[in-house]
Amino acid sequence: MLRIDICRVERLEDYDLTSLLTESEAEGFRHIRRFVNEYLDGSNRFDLEGEVLFLARVNGLVAGVGGLNREMSDKTRRAAGRVRRVYVASAYRRQGVARALMKAILEHAENGSSFAYDRLVLRCGSSEADLFYRSLGFQTVEGNASITHELLFNLTSEEEQLMDNKSIQHMVIFDLKHSAGSAEAEQFLKDGQRLLTSIPVVRSFQVFNQVSAKNDYQYGFSMVFDNQADYEAYNAHPVHVDFVEGRWVPEVARFLEIDFKNYGG
Repeated sequence: MLRIDICRVERLEDYDLTSLLTESEAEGFRHIRRFVNEYLDGSNRFDLEGEVLFLARVNGLVAGVGGLNREMSDKTRRAAGRVRRVYVASAYRRQGVARALMKAILEHAENGSSFAYDRLVLRCGSSEADLFYRSLGFQTVEGNASITHELLFNLTSEEEQLMDNKSIQHMVIFDLKHSAGSAEAEQFLKDGQRLLTSIPVVRSFQVFNQVSAKNDYQYGFSMVFDNQADYEAYNAHPVHVDFVEGRWVPEVARFLEIDFKNYGG
């Protein structure tokens, strides 16, 4: 198991970023070189009020970096920050390093800064990054060349209602080919919960057992997606596809899917 240490950077010169620079440039990413140059020439040292720079180390080796700048160009009347220069070395990807970096950034923005952020924004260019940031609660932004995702804090009641109106409640009620209460049925329900909740866009997952005499389906799964894009990402996710093909089709006798949006949406 990796030991991931997240440290706040006060002096970038104290760390050896050679491997990150070499690998990022070999992958065609220029933002880490730009980040180092801007830090060294003083144009962006992540040292304004509310700004922060974090470094991730694994077993003492630099594994990743990420920071937060105040967003000077924001015109939404919100105190905005921009997540910048997030990069993790390939040897440490999909092992929780990026998530640990972002957790530190989000905690700083929401609770650890004297600058009261209401909104974080970022720009990413890959479907994998899109899925990752949405798993952290970011929403996609359309029609803005410099922003692809945003995360809002301290929502007004009107904004909360707008967010609720975009969400989708997905439910499926079903019978299994296994006998009710059997070890096989219990294993199917446990595996379903374990696998489907591993998909980043799934929220509020629940497993139900039918108790009404008015409905003869035995079991139910329920989950929430923040928006239609998350629902589509869930349907196409390899974990979901494998579960449907490997477990759902051979073990489910019949089912009924139900999808709801807020009536006010």
